[in-house]
Amino acid sequence: MPRSRQDMVLSRWDLVPDIVGPSGSISVELHGRKTALITLHFGSRDLMLNVPHIYALTWEFEGPANTPLPRPLPHFEASDVKQWVYPLLKVDNDAEWLQQVSLYYERQGAPLGHFFLVSMDDIIEFVGRSDVDAKWVPSK
Repeated sequence: MPRSRQDMVLSRWDLVPDIVGPSGSISVELHGRKTALITLHFGSRDLMLNVPHIYALTWEFEGPANTPLPRPLPHFEASDVKQWVYPLLKVDNDAEWLQQVSLYYERQGAPLGHFFLVSMDDIIEFVGRSDVDAKWVPSK
């Protein structure tokens, strides 16, 4: 496992193909102890992530007091949004730590993953099963 956030290597988590700009905010619903519905709000539509098993979650309001994210961060490629961090990120260098977590929790099903969700207002970090179901829905 990386020793700190600064040792992590992040890449885009291409869960859905059509994210074209930053997320404004994120909301989280926990169902029981292990299931989460995480919604990234993108204006006229929302991206809903159904995480079937979640084992760790931290939530910070984006700002100068938060724990710094590792650098470099993946950004959008299009020139009009290239200053924004891509909202779905995965940690690429923590396989050994995830193996230890899976032994502790005696998990069933898909392999675990370590992820960051970034919006203009929030930063969510979570460890959960990697078989996340994602779908676009109209904003409420």
